[in-house]
Amino acid sequence: MFLIMCKLLLVIQNADDRPRALIAFEESRRSLLSGTIEWTRVDLTSAKKRTLHYVSRFAMNGDMILEDRGDQDGWVWWDDAKQQGISKFPQLILRNRQGVWEHSETSFDSRWWRAEELLHNPNVAPHAALLDPRFLGMHYQPETGLTQGVSCLWKPDTVYMPSSVKWSESERNGRFEVVAELGSGGRALWIIDPDRGWNAERIVAQFDSGTIEVECDLIEQNGVWFPREVVQSVNGERTQIFRITDRTLNAPDAPVQFSVLDIGFEPGFNIVPQNFRSTTRPEMLIWNGEAIVDVPSFQRDVRAGLRKPGPTLERFARGQPSPYMTPDQIREREARHRAEAVAVMKERGMSDWERYTRLFVERYSLDSQQAEKAMQTLRQCQEDGRRIIARDHTEYAKIARVFEKLRGKPDPDRHAALQRDLVALRKPIDKIFETKLKPGLERLPTKEQRQRASSSQPAAEPTKK
Repeated sequence: MFLIMCKLLLVIQNADDRPRALIAFEESRRSLLSGTIEWTRVDLTSAKKRTLHYVSRFAMNGDMILEDRGDQDGWVWWDDAKQQGISKFPQLILRNRQGVWEHSETSFDSRWWRAEELLHNPNVAPHAALLDPRFLGMHYQPETGLTQGVSCLWKPDTVYMPSSVKWSESERNGRFEVVAELGSGGRALWIIDPDRGWNAERIVAQFDSGTIEVECDLIEQNGVWFPREVVQSVNGERTQIFRITDRTLNAPDAPVQFSVLDIGFEPGFNIVPQNFRSTTRPEMLIWNGEAIVDVPSFQRDVRAGLRKPGPTLERFARGQPSPYMTPDQIREREARHRAEAVAVMKERGMSDWERYTRLFVERYSLDSQQAEKAMQTLRQCQEDGRRIIARDHTEYAKIARVFEKLRGKPDPDRHAALQRDLVALRKPIDKIFETKLKPGLERLPTKEQRQRASSSQPAAEPTKK
């Protein structure tokens, strides 16, 4: 018991011995509850030296949104190895009471990490990458503040435990100098100005390998002091620059909370759960405009006229590309649509043959041998049809190309002409059905089977389109 009490007193003493200036610095940043910060980040050690643009939004209840809006050329996803851009779709990440959401602007897909399960795996992406600029200029490694928040202040040693740090504090020329002697043998210094919101003007960390320095250009706006620029240098060479291009902090009209509507969700958007441990969960969910529902529920509401897909899905249905798509992505998309259209055109008609055959077998109650002969007839007709389709592939592709150009355009005469061309192109396929499949099936039922089926409905004919 005596040893336990001694350890407890030691903990309390250590807590009380924390530098007052650093505690005030922490409290000043904790007070930044809500608002918007627009900021940029430049890695001067990279080959491209891209200027990355972000917008961070904060609600009163702690909800947060990070908008990754890409570099100076609009590239959000970048291949460092090839030194070329991959995608320009801005990435929107929301953290609220439901969990973490990730959505690409102008797309209709999203990913969802549920809050309860993040408790079991807090470092899952993109949760760990949710950068928070309210804590820039607190650590000699700016990324530590961006990802860890104010807790980074008490973890100046990235190698050893915080308990290994020995703190000291002094005042000089109206500034407070806080020194941390690190368990790893290094030393970190904060120079804090109490007249400028208890912010650090300068942070210096010295190690055997060299010196890391962070300079903070502080500015006051609406009574709130905050860095306008944070510059990191290693051994005298600038390595990173963070700039605040616009900010509004602790505004009285700040939102209380954020929902998926604040990152552009519309009715019909897909939600793909990322960390549902229960195998009974659906693979994909839908946002119906008010709540998360399963896919069949949303489809029923749409058919009943109770729900309508949002403008993003309508734009997609019209074939209009996203403004963030590159010319290569647009060409790839058009080629994919043409391939899909060709596949649909070629298989249309033949896709109904199997249904017709199965209904025929069911109607006449064919036995196993008869049913096998029916399926053999079907397979032979399908092979004949595929040979014709392969022969006419070029003509199908031409029609598909014109359909793609007309997608979303009101030109009924041209559409009608293309439909006539398509019907003419499919005539050899239709002939196989009429002259081979139907007669081949009709030879299979016995007289007794026909009599029993005489009161039944005839087998459904393939739909003519």
